[in-house]
Amino acid sequence: MQTSEKERLGLIRDASSTGALVFSKSKFAIDQTVKLTIRIDVGEDATVEVSGRVLRCERQTDGFWTFRIGVKFEPAREDLSTLFKSLGERQERLFGGSAS
Repeated sequence: MQTSEKERLGLIRDASSTGALVFSKSKFAIDQTVKLTIRIDVGEDATVEVSGRVLRCERQTDGFWTFRIGVKFEPAREDLSTLFKSLGERQERLFGGSAS
């Protein structure tokens, strides 16, 4: 995730064409504008960039990531629906069970 100040690391947990739930060790302000660079494949340079706005930032007490951040894509990216569905199906084949 990138803001006007700096780039920060995060992990997308759930995503759709309208937004994403991101885990991060960094705190973000509500209404803060962010840019997400989504890596499509590990070991490849395939990335997608989306802009959005932070809707919520909640501290977590368990796990590696300190914050859960809700990001709304602006504008919505309908083209990402197919991509996320394909990634979920690939994860299910690789790891078994539900990809959610």
